Amino acid sequence: MPAMDPEVGMLLERQRYLGHLELGDLAGAEAAAARMVASGAMPDVARHEHGRVLAALGRHDEAIAAQRAAAEAAPADRRSFHRWCLASIEAQAGDLEAALRTLADALGEATRDRALLEAHAAWLNLRLGRGVADLQGLRARLRASPNREGYGQFLLGMLAHELGDRPATVAHLRAFLRRNARIDEAKRRTLEHELAAARRVLALLVSS
Repeated sequence: MPAMDPEVGMLLERQRYLGHLELGDLAGAEAAAARMVASGAMPDVARHEHGRVLAALGRHDEAIAAQRAAAEAAPADRRSFHRWCLASIEAQAGDLEAALRTLADALGEATRDRALLEAHAAWLNLRLGRGVADLQGLRARLRASPNREGYGQFLLGMLAHELGDRPATVAHLRAFLRRNARIDEAKRRTLEHELAAARRVLALLVSS
């Protein structure tokens, strides 16, 4: 019987991985992701998925190593995405300075996602209590970019809040929360800080 093609095997493991995530079984998902990596096929995808579930499990050092490997294995057109994901894990682990350095590296390779990376770096600097130049310009560029949905909605909401634009803050953060109302356990855990921040800002605006 011929051996299974590595890419086919990897894709079958990915289906198992997604099934475990649907059930909230992070340990099972991590084991499936490790087998995806071991297959040797689609290395940046496999390592990214492994990093994602490791981060959800709170194994941040391993997650950072896996996501860094994903960025190194990625083709040029996906490298800035993987570096952005690496920065997100570093921020989740509490190392905002490392996340900013990683975002700077990603910006050196970015094309269509440049506005998202710039806005994310601005938000991290704001979290560190630093001033950020041209917030209006950053917001305008993100609103005009193809990355304005999803995580972009969260960043737009936080930039609008910093700028004192209450209606835009509420609209963007509510859209972000609606979009993430039904997500798998790994994504919920990796977005835990952002979901809490969005709810906190909305509660503040509603009560004031």
